[in-house]
Amino acid sequence: MTRAGVVTSSDSVAGGRATDRSGPAAVAALRELGWEVGAAVVVADDIHAIQDAVTGLVADGARVIVVTGGTGLGPRDVTPEAIAGLTSRVIPGIGERLRAAERQRLPSVDLSRAGAWALDRTLIVALPGSTAAVTEGLATVGPLMDHALAMLDGGRHGHQQPATPRPL
Repeated sequence: MTRAGVVTSSDSVAGGRATDRSGPAAVAALRELGWEVGAAVVVADDIHAIQDAVTGLVADGARVIVVTGGTGLGPRDVTPEAIAGLTSRVIPGIGERLRAAERQRLPSVDLSRAGAWALDRTLIVALPGSTAAVTEGLATVGPLMDHALAMLDGGRHGHQQPATPRPL
């Protein structure tokens, strides 16, 4: 079973003014997808705090990290910047897929900066901070996560080129 970790990025939850609902939703969704969840942490909307949490989970062996919260346009929404500061390996298709899945129901989803990055052999997925966004987001990209990890381990895409060229 592959290990996952969860980071909730929220000033109000970290400050004790709100209850974390999206982190536990991520844990439940990951377990439903067959992942072992090693740790779930809460940090303030702060670049260094998010980075420390992510690198700590990587050091603990997490192969998938879900960061929930901080993907909007507010001045304290810094999750994408925090992750980008750790790695430049953006996986644009995951963010595109997340937005496409919700566009009909929620046209403002195009303002979301949800997405994914690779840090060494770890897949980091950043989702909005609502329980619905986490649950639906992981249902949308969950089927890609095993394949993404296989690719990060040096595997090939599922579609392979034929051994001999086809005649024209």
